[in-house]
Amino acid sequence: MGNRGDSCCKKLIQRVDDGECVFATDDWAGFYRLLPEDRHFPGKDLTFPIEASNSDIRHRLARFIRRTKPQAEA
Repeated sequence: MGNRGDSCCKKLIQRVDDGECVFATDDWAGFYRLLPEDRHFPGKDLTFPIEASNSDIRHRLARFIRRTKPQAEA
């Protein structure tokens, strides 16, 4: 979605924030500046289960991707 600058982060927050979502992030200083303190939870303890789930989904979906495209016979 872009670099780790404040402007890109602001765009992302505007797209996903419905006023009630909670943000689990790493310790990048921009998150402390831009996210509401009461809905911002930095640290790996909350992001680890999310990343594990994403990894499982990527692993399971990879089996549906065709590795090669069969060549048409002439």
